[in-house]
This record gives sequence, C-alpha cells and structure tokens, in this order.
Amino acid sequence: MAGKRSKTARPLVALEVTRSQLHLVAVDRNQPGGPARLRSRSITWRSESLSLAGEAGQREFASALTKLAEEEKLRGTGVRLALSRYYCTTRVVSGARDHVHRELGELRARSSLYLTLGQGRKALAETVQPLDARHDHGLLAVASRKTIEILLAGAAAAGLEVLSIEPTMVALSRILGHRGFDTEAPQLIGNLTADGLELGVSFGGRLFLDYRPAGRQDRDAADLVCGHLNRLRRYCQRCCVQLGQPMGAEALSRIYLTGRAESVAAACDAFRKDGKLIPEPLDPASLEPGWQSESQLIDSEVCPALGSCLAAASEEESCPTPNFLEQIRAERREPLLPALLRSSWPVAAALLVAALLVGLNGVEKIRLRTVVQEIEALGATYDQVAEYRRQIAVSEKRVRCLQAIENEIVAPHWGEVISTVAGCLPESVWLNRLEAAAPGRVMFSGTSYGDEGAYESVRWLSAVPGFVAVQLEGMQPQSLPTGPASRFDVRFELSGKSPHAEKTENGDGKPS
Repeated sequence: MAGKRSKTARPLVALEVTRSQLHLVAVDRNQPGGPARLRSRSITWRSESLSLAGEAGQREFASALTKLAEEEKLRGTGVRLALSRYYCTTRVVSGARDHVHRELGELRARSSLYLTLGQGRKALAETVQPLDARHDHGLLAVASRKTIEILLAGAAAAGLEVLSIEPTMVALSRILGHRGFDTEAPQLIGNLTADGLELGVSFGGRLFLDYRPAGRQDRDAADLVCGHLNRLRRYCQRCCVQLGQPMGAEALSRIYLTGRAESVAAACDAFRKDGKLIPEPLDPASLEPGWQSESQLIDSEVCPALGSCLAAASEEESCPTPNFLEQIRAERREPLLPALLRSSWPVAAALLVAALLVGLNGVEKIRLRTVVQEIEALGATYDQVAEYRRQIAVSEKRVRCLQAIENEIVAPHWGEVISTVAGCLPESVWLNRLEAAAPGRVMFSGTSYGDEGAYESVRWLSAVPGFVAVQLEGMQPQSLPTGPASRFDVRFELSGKSPHAEKTENGDGKPS
C-alpha cells in the first residue's frame, strides 16, 4: 500500500481503533483539482496483552502505530481517530430544547457510572445541533480518560498529530448522510466486529440511537436485529412525534452493513432469509466518487475510518462532530501570556521605554519635592531662630532688672541680728536655734524656765528697730534636769533697717 507521495501534499488520514485491530484510511490529494487516491490498510496491534490499559497493551499499541506510520510514510501527519464500542459509549437525546439540555445534564452527571469503560475519570464529547426553532439533537459520548491519554501518547510516539477522536457509529452515520441513504427516513447501521454487533439508527446523517444487543456470532446478527426491530421502530416513531415529523413508510426498512467481507456476506444471507430488512453492504470504493481506490476490493471494515475522512474532506461539516479532544484541549490550553509575548515584543519594548521615562520623571519629581521640603523646613528653622533671639533678648533684660533689684537690696548683717536677738532675751531664757526661713524672715527657738520669759522676749524683740511682725509661734513644756521649762518658737521679719539704728535702755539695760 505504501507509495511515493508529493512532499507538499497533506493526505486525509483516519484510523479506527478496535479492541485488537487498527483500520487505516488515507486519501492522497497530490494534484489540485485532480482525483484523489484512496488507500487503506488493517493491522492487528494486540497479540499478547489483555487490554489497552495495561503496560503491555500500551507498548504494543504504540509499537504497532509507529510501524504503521513509518511504513505508510505518515509521520508528521494529522490523523482522526474513531473508537469502537469497546472503548466508548454514545447516548443520543432529541426533542424539545429544554428536554435535550436537561437530559444531557443528567447523562453528564451519570458518566462516572460507566464502569465497563474502565475505572477513573471519564472523558466526554458532546454536541448539540438545532433541528428547528424548538427542537434540538444532542449527543454525548463517554470514554475512559486513561484510554484517550494512551491513544494520544501512542500517536505522539508514532509522530502523528491527533486532530479528533469520535465514536465509530457517528462516523458511519456521516457516510449514510453523505450518500443520502437516510435523507427520507431513518435507517439502521450494523457494524460487524470481532467483539459483536454495533447497531445504530441514522437519520439525515445524524446518529439517533446507539444500540448494544447481545451476541457475538455473525449468523446471530439477523436474529438479534429482527428481534429488536419493533422496539427500534417504536423508538423512531416516538422521536418523530416529538419532532413533529412523519416517520415515513421506508423507515427502518434497510440495514447498512460494514465489517469483514465474510461476516457481511453471512449477515446479508441471514437478513434475506428473514425478509424483514433489506441488507445493504457498504462499499468503501464507491462511497466518494472523487476518490479513486488503489484496489477495487477494499474490505468494508474500514468504513468507520472512511467516515472520519469525510469529516476532514468537508471544509464546513453539515453536522457538528463530538470530539473527545475538546475537553483535553480545554484542560491543557496553553497560557495566553507566552503567545502574546512572542507576538507583541515591539509593543512591549515601547511600553518598557515609556515605563522608564515615567520612572525618570517620577524620580525628578521626588527630588524636586525633597528640595521644596528642605526649603520649607529651613523657613520654619529661621522662624524658630528669630523666636529664640527674641526670647534671649527678653531674658537678658529680665536678668538686668533682677541684678538691679539685687543691687538695691541690702543683705542683712547676721552677726548684728544674732547679737540683738541674744540681747533681747531675759536671763532665764537661752537661745537654742536661729535660722533664716525665707528672704527677710527669721525664726528662732528658745527655752525658758517660765512662760513669762517667752512673752518678755517677744515684747523686747518687737521694740527693736528693723524687727517687724514678731510673733510667738508656739510653746511646748519640757522637763530638764534643773527643773520644768518651756520651749518656744518665735518668728519675725527684717525690714531692712539696722537693729542698732535706734536704741534705748531701761533700768535693766534692755533696748526700748
């Protein structure tokens, strides 16, 4: 199958992944406007491993995919993957818009319950397409997140870029819609695989039902489908009533079969014998008139991959395709900032220069503000200095006044004061202590053998010139070894006159 291709051509490549096999379809478009060349190939990828989820299965899958890409010269090419029923489950809802969105929400909530797909997180692929103003067609596909990551890792090891991952029955419905087989009425699709029969209902190129009947033998296909035919017709009748469309007399009258040639031939014979359905085997070589096949005998088991190629060939697809990669890309989306930095460095440079200029302007403003603050601070200091000078001048003037007052004040002659006080005391009184209590104020203490001595002392002191305001402050009895006595305190003030300015003596020699 491998051959020389134009280096500038980008072929359309699709690959169906089943439990044990890989079915490849490649469409080479070497000449613009010329016919494209269709080539296909099927290989077995699982030989010893039990499943794709195990380490052995992952190694076998990556090895087989790498070998296929090298032999077909597909490294660096984008590829679309179709998953068989063993790896994904598809649920379809159609009807009123609110009903469709509500049912899809419930299906998303229950997606983790599909344990047959494997444990762990689930990957979801969802599409909603309006059928008319009030009705929608919704589809939700569920697969194991680990399975999707294994497929991406194997494709990366083989040098392939995965463009989309969709269910097999969606790809087969696209073929029927492309050929117009289900335009007037819904029809059945039967995909005969080594794991059993995949059964679906297609209408207008859209998958309306993914049905999973039991049974693994090819000869059982007719009995299985015919046994469920009435149920399938009731389902289609109910959908047509919800959509307000007639079901049509040709509804579910034909079944389009794909698979290995011997399996399809056996199933066609069984359907013809039963007579309830008209079997129509799909021929990959005649599905697209613009594609010329390398061989006239192409096994119809590559039809799912061919349906994925049809999605890539149409620039504007009539029906949106559920793609498991959308969820993966949304979670692994590259941050926007690195891309912006790579594409907008001139703007970033201009912004950097502007930021530097703004920074320099800010620095100069700060310096200017600092100088203004220093000038304002110096002005306040000048005011303080002027105030201090005024206060110093006032203080100096006050000091001069106080010095003048001090010069006018005559300091008392304490010797004269003491001698005068002693001279005024009677013989029965003696002086104990004399002190200056305040400027111009004198206090002394004395002791007398009687109270008359204290009163006589006050009388004589009051008669002394210069002694004014003579007062007896108090008396206190005392007991001395010589007999009873009284201790007394006297206070008087000095008027500034000398105590000896005027003296008179009486007969006792006391001043008067």
